[in-house]
Amino acid sequence: MNKMISKIFSFIFVVNFLSASSVTLHIDMNGQTVSANGVHVAGNFGDYDYDNTFENPAYPNWDPAGIALTDDDSDGVYSVTLDLVPGTIEYKFINGNAWGGESDDEWAGEDNDFQPCRSGGGNRTVTIGDTDLDVGLVCWERCIPCDEVYVTLRVDMEYETVSENGVHVAGSFQGWDPAATMMTAENDSSTVYHYQFGSTPGTQLQYKFVNGMTWDDAETVPADCATDGNRTHVVGDNDYVADAICYNQCGTCTPPATAAITFQGDMSQLLSYGFDPSIHTLELRGPMNGWSAGDAFVVDALDPNLYAITKDVTAVPGDPVEWKFKANPDASWNNSGWETSANRTFIFTGEAQVLDPEIPAILPTGELQNEVTVDMAVTWREGTLNVNDGNPFPQAPDTIIFNGSFLNCWCTWGDCMGVSCASAVSSEVPRLVDTDGDGIYTGSLTLPAGHNNVVTYKFGAYYPGVESVTGANGAMDNEAGFGADRVLYIPSQTSGNIALETTFGENNPDNPWLNITSSSVTFHVDMNGQTVSANGVHVAGNFGDYDYDNTFENPAYPNWDPAGIALTDDDSDGVYSVTLDLVPGTIEYKFINGNAWGGESDDEWAGEDNDFQPCRSGGGNRTVTIGDTDLDVGLVCWERCIPCDEVYVTLRVDMEYETVSENGVHVAGSFQGWDPAATMMTAENDSSTVYHYQFGSTPGTQLQYKFVNGMTWDDAETVPADCATDGNRTHVVGDNDYVADAICYNQCGTCTPPATAAITFQGDMSQLLSYGFDPSIHTLELRGPMNGWSAGDAFVVDALDPNLYAITKDVTAVPGDPVEWKFKANPDASWNNSGWETSANRTFIFTGEAQVLDPEIPAILPTGELQNEVTVDMAVTWREGTLNVNDGNPFPQAPDTIIFNGSFLNCWCTWGDCMGVSCASAVSSEVPRLVDTDGDGIYTGSLTLPAGHNNVVTYKFGAYYPGVESVTGANGAMDNEAGFGADRVLYIPSQTSGNIALETTFGENNPDNPWLLSTDGFSSQPNEFKLKGNYPNPFNPVTTINFTLDITSELSMSIYNVKGESVREIKMGQIPSGVHSVVWDSKDNSGRLVSTGLYLYTIQSNGRTLNGKMLFMK
Repeated sequence: MNKMISKIFSFIFVVNFLSASSVTLHIDMNGQTVSANGVHVAGNFGDYDYDNTFENPAYPNWDPAGIALTDDDSDGVYSVTLDLVPGTIEYKFINGNAWGGESDDEWAGEDNDFQPCRSGGGNRTVTIGDTDLDVGLVCWERCIPCDEVYVTLRVDMEYETVSENGVHVAGSFQGWDPAATMMTAENDSSTVYHYQFGSTPGTQLQYKFVNGMTWDDAETVPADCATDGNRTHVVGDNDYVADAICYNQCGTCTPPATAAITFQGDMSQLLSYGFDPSIHTLELRGPMNGWSAGDAFVVDALDPNLYAITKDVTAVPGDPVEWKFKANPDASWNNSGWETSANRTFIFTGEAQVLDPEIPAILPTGELQNEVTVDMAVTWREGTLNVNDGNPFPQAPDTIIFNGSFLNCWCTWGDCMGVSCASAVSSEVPRLVDTDGDGIYTGSLTLPAGHNNVVTYKFGAYYPGVESVTGANGAMDNEAGFGADRVLYIPSQTSGNIALETTFGENNPDNPWLNITSSSVTFHVDMNGQTVSANGVHVAGNFGDYDYDNTFENPAYPNWDPAGIALTDDDSDGVYSVTLDLVPGTIEYKFINGNAWGGESDDEWAGEDNDFQPCRSGGGNRTVTIGDTDLDVGLVCWERCIPCDEVYVTLRVDMEYETVSENGVHVAGSFQGWDPAATMMTAENDSSTVYHYQFGSTPGTQLQYKFVNGMTWDDAETVPADCATDGNRTHVVGDNDYVADAICYNQCGTCTPPATAAITFQGDMSQLLSYGFDPSIHTLELRGPMNGWSAGDAFVVDALDPNLYAITKDVTAVPGDPVEWKFKANPDASWNNSGWETSANRTFIFTGEAQVLDPEIPAILPTGELQNEVTVDMAVTWREGTLNVNDGNPFPQAPDTIIFNGSFLNCWCTWGDCMGVSCASAVSSEVPRLVDTDGDGIYTGSLTLPAGHNNVVTYKFGAYYPGVESVTGANGAMDNEAGFGADRVLYIPSQTSGNIALETTFGENNPDNPWLLSTDGFSSQPNEFKLKGNYPNPFNPVTTINFTLDITSELSMSIYNVKGESVREIKMGQIPSGVHSVVWDSKDNSGRLVSTGLYLYTIQSNGRTLNGKMLFMK
């Protein structure tokens, strides 16, 4: 009875302990023909270990009809949620409800292909814990979602000793964790390891292999195949299995080589420590001798300080080889004669090498003959890293502790200090404090006679809260990592006090202030026109201590000493110069005519307010920022920021009626390379709307410039024609300093206040009505700053003209300013782009008075489905001189192939960088290829769109020739026709069927192409002056007008609006007979974009005239 009660109690305990979790499984059946019997999942869901003790009695084991999945939203994804206790399950999905027959179970009859979710038996496997689990969406017979492809990375470890911790891969796809992702040997005897995972096409991967599980174990990727030190791969459209790349190499494994390597030791220091060649030896230790004894260095016959040994080394060329010095006998030397530093390395070339002499990091061991006090002074530097988390300490420490091999320590590091500290640092370690706030922590340690004369040690930093950043030895062991102990060697006969001056963290190579090298910085001042002091010319500033914390970045130079740094005039030309070696940082300084403050000496701008010259800081001193390259600060005149032969030019702009960009106000012009982002202007005071920029220029220079409200050309002002030259502001530099009047942005003079006027906007609805616009269900709205770009302002049909819609709206703006606006059609679902125009914002120039704008044709297309299959026959002309938008240079040759990419058949597809079987990052195989079959410069191809396809397609072309991959772009090298926002639009009326023609020119959507607005001659010789029409028509923003010319003559073209007003005059000059074209970019004679509408054009030749019409649609 007691036994039965015990069993019942045990059963109750087990059942209560193993509580079930909700586990959700999903399978994507898109692309499969789903069985009429549904989708099921079978596995060992009921009895995990097949012992007839069911962990989950509600579920069967391996029943193909037992557990059904459902697709509740008809999206092709089938799911089920089960309540399962912890354990490991094998399972597979069933398309149907039986094994075999009309049903299909995953991977039926196929070998295990080692997909990462499959067990040794080839089934899916999942381990269930004690929390709810969503296993994640997978594709039928795949371990990844259907929109991903497999990437299999492979590494060959043939010439490496594989770590007992295994081979790993770390990269952008797994969070750069060197211990998280173990690779698998491809078979028991293989040296090739692989890791397979899913990724989305187009993803750029970076990664490296790790022989172990820390970054210290990671490979060094050769520069020839590295990007930022890593291997790379761009995921394509198909599963990818990488070639097996050799660890530490770029290709397949190169076999080891053997070469004679000469190792040399500079023994000058060790000899001074008492190394006696008659009783001591120095040995080479490393993989070349199994780190064993026997290979002794030999003293050089001519130089007693030089010891050497030549040893055959076998390694893979390009690999690092480690080695060390070792002194004998052990008892004579600290650390038993082994170097205390990290292993030395050299790169093995496979050929004989003579390595540079190295100083052995070995110290003699012995006892102090006298008592010695070590006076410590430890400098703290801002930005020092806490080695326990790799982040900068958030503040300077209250205390620095000194822990090491002294007085029977190493002592307990602990986590904190103070009476309330739960895990305190040992009371035996010295405490160092900063008593005067200069950033130097001081303290001392007394070592008695007889103490060992070599002390290994580290420092630790304490501030309240440091205990939250824990480490292996305690939070206070935070200066540097394992193996980074410092060594203090005290000659045995030393007595009294010795100084130990150092910087906290200098043994942590990751500290950002280490390895800061100085640069040569040259200063000049032109003293012509000054009476130079008999005491010379000097410069004073914070050259030594940049941040005034008594930690001298440049200890060779003083701070603000008027006599400390002298300049010289070696060629007596009145220009004084000096070159200093300075580490990176920012310095304030001024020149001194003499060598003192005041008295007979004179320092620049003495007693004067800061006049905001551009080289002066807020304090009125000169300022310069020093980087990591040599710098010549440039010649300046005494008390000027410019050379003596220049004058100041101060440009000023008033932004009173503008909303200033968060990117600031800039000026761009001929004096600074026309860069709209380079030259920021400064507000004249905190409340001023006036911004200025001051610079030096030579008298007589003609300046051109414009102001920029932001930092791109799209943000630049439109300079009114009344004060513009070639669209820019101008100024000729005179002989004296010049301060411009504050000119209003977008205006010619001082700021004119905003005005309000009634503006009538009109829409020519003839085209939109033909597309099915129905006034009973559709509306057309005005959107712009006059209504906050919001809904509500609907156009109204004209009482007399059903094709004309209009609205009158009060607009407030500065007269002369451009005002942007757009048409918007409703409801969103009826129109492409949710009813918004796809073109750039429309603009008109606001006059401050009532205006009636010309009717414009809304650039809005209806959205719908094709009722029939449609084939688009493309003919794309290639023009010599066309620009590659990725670098702005002409393509060096005509392409082999033009691709067509866009919003068709579930694309946009991957652009990629190239084409062909050897292409590492190929363009998608789904995009149409166009080729020039007959060498006429016209590339042809077609695309068939099925019935039901969307009737509006956005697209661009891309040009390929071998080598184009070297000109990279944001979306890949093949996206090279035109920039962001320059997609073309193809509208196909829904009822269209059969074939339609798409004839265009590659690059006509890139306004920088030089052949836009230019004539182009061909070799044919026509016998008449005849118009061939324009294409495209309607167009936006460019169209090409084609014609033939029978005789050489002077040609011109005139473009008019429907009112007969001249819009554009294009003089073509004398043109030979032939077939020609002229391109119009929709701009008038002032460079402004014209309004949407119908335009007439005439081409004149020797009194003869051709006439045509064209429709511009924004």
